[in-house]
Amino acid sequence: MVVSASPEGILVSDKEQSSYIKPYVDKIDQQIMFAEKSWGSFRVLDVEDESLTIKVTLNPGHSMNYHSHARRDEVWTVISGRGYAIVDGAKTTVQAGDVVKMPAGSRHTIVADTELKVMEVQLGRDISVHDKEKVPVPGSVTVKLGQNRKFCRGALDLCRKNQYNNLVALVCWYGSVGRAADS
Repeated sequence: MVVSASPEGILVSDKEQSSYIKPYVDKIDQQIMFAEKSWGSFRVLDVEDESLTIKVTLNPGHSMNYHSHARRDEVWTVISGRGYAIVDGAKTTVQAGDVVKMPAGSRHTIVADTELKVMEVQLGRDISVHDKEKVPVPGSVTVKLGQNRKFCRGALDLCRKNQYNNLVALVCWYGSVGRAADS
């Protein structure tokens, strides 16, 4: 027997029959309402025609990608924890009670020094996951390496040793499988 539970529902299935549901699930075109990731988690709390409210939890040392949106504004309200936000290259320390406003077109990220809980409110007429352009953090270094796993690890260790704190990603390709390690 397979039991899978999420905020969207509960699936109970015979183990041998569970694979038959995949084609039906793949056809569902619904916004993801909750996810746990290596960097933390998010939960969509409210969806309106021109707004979306999300509770984001970032694990210590993790961040959102530095990115911008063409068609929506965002407002972050820090609920708990400490970290810093970068908006259009300007770095600001954030803690519980702080509010960060990002108009459409601004480049922004938030980095957690401790566990950081943030309420994110997206405002706009066309809120979509496709309205996101990832951009490099100002002053950062992006390293792309080849297939040598030992070399990749060595390069990442070297970046950490030399305190390249703005290293965006170390990308190592093992055959056809790509892996990224955030510094």
